[in-house]
Amino acid sequence: MMIKQTYCNDILHKITAAQAALNSVSRVLLESHINTCVITRLKEEDPDIVKEFLTTISKITK
Repeated sequence: MMIKQTYCNDILHKITAAQAALNSVSRVLLESHINTCVITRLKEEDPDIVKEFLTTISKITK
């Protein structure tokens, strides 16, 4: 788009839309992960899941 000299504001709007879409997918995937993997490992009393999950949350909220 920049090579074609597309108006900067249009590029910024497209980037914002792409970021919003990725954030939505991330939220859906996180919910699925909690409802499947995390809950299963908690029921199995896997002590590593809490640290792993907190690390994941920390990384995706930066």
